[in-house]
Parts: sequence; structure tokens; C-alpha cells
Amino acid sequence: MRQLPIGVLLRECERGRITPMELDCRLVQAAATARPEELAPLLSAEQLGTLRTPAASPPRSVEDTPRILAMGTTAGAEQEERQFWYDGIRRWHQFFRDSGAESGPAL
Repeated sequence: MRQLPIGVLLRECERGRITPMELDCRLVQAAATARPEELAPLLSAEQLGTLRTPAASPPRSVEDTPRILAMGTTAGAEQEERQFWYDGIRRWHQFFRDSGAESGPAL
């Protein structure tokens, strides 16, 4: 999976080139390879709030993650996308838990 820099993702969403839902998905996946502690300062309180919700109760397995489909996605690529989402949401969960921000309005 090719990860775009967070700044690029944020600008693409502002310009309407990706949906807020896709942005959320990519922010979750970004935490699979980057520490949430490094990502959080780049995000608004609203964006952190949208991540906090699914991170509060992360899935127990990759099979329980949302299906991530795009035009031409193969089964192997979908599984890889879901694995990144699973790894990322678990890391966001730990970040919010450790920072004591699981239920707070903002960091």
C-alpha cells in the first residue's frame, strides 16, 4: 500500500478530491506505519474526534474490520488494506487510552 503524506491527504480532502470517509480510513491506516503521537499534532480536534470513535472499541481481528474496496482491487490487496486498517486502529486505540483522551473533546 502506498501511503501519501498526511498533509497531502488533508489538502486532497479540502479540495474535494477524496471524501472525508476516505480521509478517515487513510488516517487510520497511516498509524500502521507512523506513530499516532507524530500524526496527532497534524490533525484538527474534529479529525481526532472522528478517529477516536472507532478507536474506542477496535475490532478483535482483521476479519472484523471494514471492507476497503476500490476499482480493480484484488482479494490480496483488499486483505492488505484491511490489515493496515486493523494495525492502525489498534495503535490509535492505544494512543487515546495512554493519553487519557479516549472520551475528551480534544487533545
